[in-house]
Amino acid sequence: MEKDFELATETAYSNGLALPVANTVKSIYGLAKQYGLGQKDFSAIYAFLKKNK
Repeated sequence: MEKDFELATETAYSNGLALPVANTVKSIYGLAKQYGLGQKDFSAIYAFLKKNK
């Protein structure tokens, strides 16, 4: 999933578009991975945010 975020943000950047929310989500997913949630899909972000309110 991290690869997908990277591809989306790189493609947007190369086309002159900004995707600030995608960059934020990519960062949150990176944190979720550090907490052992890297094997999940988008639910890793939800689980991480719910656990770390």
